[in-house]
Amino acid sequence: YQHKRKVLASSDIDKTLENYGLGLLQFTQCCNALGIREVDRMPASDDLLATFIAMQVGKGTDVRHFINGLQLWHTVNGAPWHGGRMLKAAMQSHQQFVPEGAR
Repeated sequence: YQHKRKVLASSDIDKTLENYGLGLLQFTQCCNALGIREVDRMPASDDLLATFIAMQVGKGTDVRHFINGLQLWHTVNGAPWHGGRMLKAAMQSHQQFVPEGAR
């Protein structure tokens, strides 16, 4: 099982993993701020993922890496991914607030 995690995690380059790690940290901080129980963080609901994206507005970051990292984290841990319509809508709306140079 550990070998599988290493193989899946090594499928991305170091810089990408660094961005993914930042996304996991931001997600954890968001969940802590909202009082989300550990058991409700994975698998994360579509609503929670959309809320996380909404909370990133105004921070000047492109959150696609964050979501990719969360999705990879779910995959590595064998958890289903519930990102759906709400997440997609939040991602599309969020892109309007990202400075051109950060996209």
